[in-house]
Amino acid sequence: MTKIECWINPFNPYSLIAKSNLDKALAHLELSTIEVEWKWFTDPIEQSFNSEGDSTWSIQNYYATSFDQSDVWVSLLFEDFNRQLLGSDYSIDLEKIALPHALQYSLYLKLAETLGKASEFLEFLMLEFWQKNKELTESTVNAFFTEETIISESVQELVKDDFLLTEELGISEAPMIIVNEEIGLCGIQPIEHLVEVISMAQSDQ
Repeated sequence: MTKIECWINPFNPYSLIAKSNLDKALAHLELSTIEVEWKWFTDPIEQSFNSEGDSTWSIQNYYATSFDQSDVWVSLLFEDFNRQLLGSDYSIDLEKIALPHALQYSLYLKLAETLGKASEFLEFLMLEFWQKNKELTESTVNAFFTEETIISESVQELVKDDFLLTEELGISEAPMIIVNEEIGLCGIQPIEHLVEVISMAQSDQ
């Protein structure tokens, strides 16, 4: 079995593109021999979230301030993101993105993983945030789960284990993909390169 661990944050456009590319790469491979584990990476953008949302928040202002750049630079940056997302289910409109509420998203992702729906949950967050431009609240997130959302102690422990692994491996940014605990791929990877690397890992087993 080929193991793929992917550190990701749905509110990070680099992670958005990375997941889209990985999903497309996996479509070219024998999935029965691949196990993908999605791990939440706490991105600095989450520090701008609050518990009640904010109508004055702007992702354009966030990136301009974070990188000490102009609004024009941010617009060009997101034009490039949209170019890389061509052919995917996503496109980004800077003017429409709403501030998500501050929630413990890592716990929700781990809960979804225990239900075998981690990838679907990430896609849900990405579509709601980037494509549908909806304000993510506790009710919105809970709506993904068909039953009452209960974060058990075992789920909390699994999240702690992921955070400890993140620190142990020295992972300081997302996206980050590790194949078979040996091959590290940082940042956005072309689909063809992902197919090549994963195929080689499969053939080596």
